[in-house]
Amino acid sequence: MDISTGSWFQYLREEVLTEGLRDIGLSENIVDFIENAMPNAPEKSKMYAGNQWKKFDLNRGYVSRPQEFWVNFMGENFEDQIQVNTVPDGGTVARTITPYRVDRDVGPQKREQYDEETIKQNKMIAFVVQNVKAAIAKPCGTWRKSFMKALKSLSKSGVPSEKVEAVKEFLKEFNISEFRRFWNSYDELFSWLNDEPTNYEMIKGEDDLSSAYDIAKEDLLNREDPEQVIHQFDDGFYWYNLNVSNCAAEGERMGHCGGDTRGVLVSLRKRHKGRKASSSYITMTWESESYSGGGTLYQIKGRNNDAPGEEMWDHIDWFIKNAKITSVEEAGEHSNDSYGFQEMNDYLSTRNRDVNFTGQIDEAAIQEAVDEVVNDYEAENSSIYGEVNGPDDHGGEGVYVYMSAECNIQIDLGWKGFRAGNNEFHATFGPDDGTPDERFETIPQNTWGTTARDFTSEVNLEELGYDLPGEGEVEWDIRMLTGARPGEYDPDEPDVPTAHLEVSIRTMEQEGADNEDDAAQNMRYFGESVKENFEDVYEELKEKLRSELAEGGYAAKTPFDREKQGMSEMDLDSWKIWQDGPRLEFWFRRGKKHDNAVLNSGGDIGSIPGTIKMWGFDESREGHMDGLYRKIFGSRAEGRPYRVENDDLSRNMARNLGKLYSAAETPSGDQQSLPLGDKYKAAAARLALAKDSRFIIMPETTLKHEQYPAMLLNWKYEIGVGSKSSPEEVEVVKNIVHYFNARPDMVEEAAAQTIRSALANVSALADATKSDVMSGTWVQNAIRAIDSQYTARAASGSDEWAERSIMIAKWIKENFDQMGEVEKWVAWYKFLKPLKEGYFQHARDGDIEMDDNANLGRPESFNRHVKDQMKKIGTFSGTVRDYAGVPAQEPIRGTLGEPQALSESVEQQIERIDELLRESDDSYDLRIYNIKIGCVIDRDNGGSETETATEIRGIEAITTVRPVAASKRAVTATSEYVLYDIKFELLGSRSRVEYRDEFLLPRMREIKGLKLLTVSSIHRINRKGTIRTVREVMEEAWGGVSNFGGQAGSLGAIRNTYRKTRPTPTPTLQGVLEDWVEAGVQIYDMPSETNNMAYHSMVPVQEFFDHDPPLVSREFRAPKDAYDGLYQNFIKSGPQAPVYVAVGKNGRIKVTGGEDILWFAKQAGLEEVPVFYSYQRQA
Repeated sequence: MDISTGSWFQYLREEVLTEGLRDIGLSENIVDFIENAMPNAPEKSKMYAGNQWKKFDLNRGYVSRPQEFWVNFMGENFEDQIQVNTVPDGGTVARTITPYRVDRDVGPQKREQYDEETIKQNKMIAFVVQNVKAAIAKPCGTWRKSFMKALKSLSKSGVPSEKVEAVKEFLKEFNISEFRRFWNSYDELFSWLNDEPTNYEMIKGEDDLSSAYDIAKEDLLNREDPEQVIHQFDDGFYWYNLNVSNCAAEGERMGHCGGDTRGVLVSLRKRHKGRKASSSYITMTWESESYSGGGTLYQIKGRNNDAPGEEMWDHIDWFIKNAKITSVEEAGEHSNDSYGFQEMNDYLSTRNRDVNFTGQIDEAAIQEAVDEVVNDYEAENSSIYGEVNGPDDHGGEGVYVYMSAECNIQIDLGWKGFRAGNNEFHATFGPDDGTPDERFETIPQNTWGTTARDFTSEVNLEELGYDLPGEGEVEWDIRMLTGARPGEYDPDEPDVPTAHLEVSIRTMEQEGADNEDDAAQNMRYFGESVKENFEDVYEELKEKLRSELAEGGYAAKTPFDREKQGMSEMDLDSWKIWQDGPRLEFWFRRGKKHDNAVLNSGGDIGSIPGTIKMWGFDESREGHMDGLYRKIFGSRAEGRPYRVENDDLSRNMARNLGKLYSAAETPSGDQQSLPLGDKYKAAAARLALAKDSRFIIMPETTLKHEQYPAMLLNWKYEIGVGSKSSPEEVEVVKNIVHYFNARPDMVEEAAAQTIRSALANVSALADATKSDVMSGTWVQNAIRAIDSQYTARAASGSDEWAERSIMIAKWIKENFDQMGEVEKWVAWYKFLKPLKEGYFQHARDGDIEMDDNANLGRPESFNRHVKDQMKKIGTFSGTVRDYAGVPAQEPIRGTLGEPQALSESVEQQIERIDELLRESDDSYDLRIYNIKIGCVIDRDNGGSETETATEIRGIEAITTVRPVAASKRAVTATSEYVLYDIKFELLGSRSRVEYRDEFLLPRMREIKGLKLLTVSSIHRINRKGTIRTVREVMEEAWGGVSNFGGQAGSLGAIRNTYRKTRPTPTPTLQGVLEDWVEAGVQIYDMPSETNNMAYHSMVPVQEFFDHDPPLVSREFRAPKDAYDGLYQNFIKSGPQAPVYVAVGKNGRIKVTGGEDILWFAKQAGLEEVPVFYSYQRQA
């Protein structure tokens, strides 16, 4: 071969025949990815990246995840052809017979044998699944060929093309997804190859990817630009400006994060002999010019975030002076070396007097801030103290505030005197009489030792300090003082000193403090905790201790103490007895079988009527709809659970109960003696009821999609008696409870009257408002006011909003007579009232029709507001009319004012409702999602698991919240981990990720005592379609039309609203009980509502009678004539409430309300009744 020929072949080998990135068998999307990621790299660098991917195989501990991902995908898409994970090795088998569905309701099923051709196809699909699964465990370069073979095999076996395409898209996305994961692991290496073409020569021939990565990393660490050296010191150190706010290389050198967005990083470095790379000693964050005019140093960190060594402080001092630094904000954050930073700042500050060092700790200023808080603390029975200790005081590092409190309680023991002896206090018959009073036990004189511990334990002295901050100790002494005397003494006796037990609780804790604000805040929190847990509950703590002392024989007993045991054991059907330390309360209930003391009267007072919600409350001015409870009953709903409680409510209940009693016992109107004991009159009973009885509204608001919430008017009635009650009051309460125990209907009627009278005022306001708006009285007045306010401004020609306001009012005036109720409501509340009162939002509602003369001035948002309001009241059917050319009085479908026939047959009603159900809203796109969030619930700072779930359920768009029973585990004595399974719904294009990150999680973090730990991915759970008709919603919710409730089965009350899907088949009562007992599962956690009746499920009537034991009484507990009257009313009006069923963790289930409905339903032949479940610990 001659020279020219040899040169030609060398040229072919090196230039013409050299492979490129696209020649090595990579898929196009991976080639494109590498080309885009390495635009400046030579072809050989790109080839290196591609070949490394081909040799790469998935980590053995990870590979099972993508394999499982693939198998599950095929199992879901070919569920009729294959069955996955049914053999011991987790493989896939072909089906030879049609599957039997147990995971969904598909009606009657008949399994059939596949023919031979279908079985052959199924085997090929199973073969493909296994082959691809095996390929995933091999080097990634083999995937492309294996995937192509799999697609070809599926196509040849006759799999439909759309399914083959779905598999193709899955494998394509799978391939690029795993490639991205690989790329991200070695991104620094590939970026390094892209930065400099010659870098490839440094790793040429290095087959091990990790070794190549280390070479790139070391090179990056050692590179420095001489232009970025700020100053060179004589000792070899130099300041180097990295000119970036984040540098991984510097972070690795120094053992910190290597980033601070507040400025650029500056590094103090030095090169040592024999080393190629320099070494870093200090990293600073430098802002050359801040808003204040000078430079700022935010961080000055040594290695591992410790303070820099003292030998380098002069170099920092040079930088401060020469970089014109005016502020140093290094305070030792992210470090455990606070003392070192304090010393450094002290050194630098003495050399730079004009520089502000915010990290300096001024102990005197901190003590002054603490003293200010202590001086502001005001309390009668407690005091707080705070002392600042620095390193010189405690010998360690940092500054601490030692906070302490002393809390004192004085208990009148009722001893006429006492003496001390044998380390004990003995009661005597007088201060000068040493005769022992044997009625009382002795009290230890010393506060330590076995006897003292026994005494402390017996009267629960230690509990006094449990909730106080820090660690505490309890001491006591006895002194003769003049105070409130026990009730057994003659009131005519002169005031004389008695022995008082003085208890002192001292508690102390310490907190670190770097500045005055932190110290003052810590001291303030300490004081607030003492106030909250001692001072604010002083009387309660004192009375509990007094009761314990009396119970143990250490103190004189009150009349209540003597009667308490007997009262707590009273056999009462209509009262539940609740005891909390030194107090008894009697909670009204509907018989022993109905243990729940929270009741609902049902009917017109069972919930807030829709008319009041619509016409009695202006949400735009009065706030959230929950404000209706305050408007009706006079105070806000507070506490947990929510409760409305005030003196007026309780007085009204006592007054109504007293009137009913008077009417029953004194028909002639003459005042007679009450049957409560000969010496007690009616006035005494009313006084006792008014003094210590409480009528409480227990609001229960159920959010409904786009509708007004269902707002139940649950109530609770309590009569209390305690140690401060006089003997007469104790006796009266006993007799009152006995009297109304035999006459529970009086209590129920008084409660109904109390609620009805409270509703009356707001109901009258709603009716008056509706009348004045519907008649046009207020409308005409408002239009005149708008004309007066805006006409002059509009006439000037320079106020566009004034012109639009006049046009809106004119359009409403011209069309008002032909509007229905909803439209008039919108005209008033959304436009006329805001325009008249000056809070109209022009930017939102000011756009009007300007081109259509027939509708000139009509607000563009008017139809939207009408639609929204119709949805709120549950009547929207998808149609909102255009007003152009519409004759007056034309009905608008779906409004409250739609004309109805005076009398319709059942068939006509059903036909009319079916017509309504056939209408759909094409814009209705409801998406339902599921997310699981792991939380720690701290019961000391927040509520229980159930109470926390209730708070979560109150967040907008949340439909259900279910704690996963198997996930629960204790974290500490007062906290537990719970995994909540949460469903939420979104409409239209609202982003589920945005909802989670910007709404759901921030709202959950606001819940007291709740800490979020884990958040799962979001899964959509309704994929039936985006456009849903009313009939679909109804059928999904109930599986068909119920036969329950009135002539037409309450069909007209079923609205176009989302409800919780009813499980199919409906769980039995026993099944609901077992789910609750065994797994803590509340299968129904959100009631549905029809005709203002909230209930969870329809349950067969016979199930209540067949249950063992029966859930229905053997006979109806009322006279025959009463039964007949109630039954006729049931037939005429239908039921006004569901059957209330309590499900207990103790394995019992009880009917707690609505038993009469079961009797009537059975006699009428109804198959099912609505049931409202209450999940309880005891039933």
